[in-house]
Amino acid sequence: MQRANDNREILDGAVSYNGLVWGTYIHDIFKNDSFRRELINYLREKKGLNKLKENTKFARKEREKSYNYFAKLLRNNLDMEKLYEIIGVNNLK
Repeated sequence: MQRANDNREILDGAVSYNGLVWGTYIHDIFKNDSFRRELINYLREKKGLNKLKENTKFARKEREKSYNYFAKLLRNNLDMEKLYEIIGVNNLK
């Protein structure tokens, strides 16, 4: 990938050989509704499912609701005290 006239190879993530697992450090990449929909449709197509036609916008309020749900799920299923110990901070509750 070229950035600012710099031709060095810069790795922004990885994709599995079959294209079903992706990883990237690019912050907020899934906030882009079009990108997210295309990725979902790519994966659906690889699984033999029909593409989704509608490009639904994911509102900030819904995103926050999802983050809060996920955070609660993690708190309820992880040993948070141990996690705080591992990362070297006091309890952040």
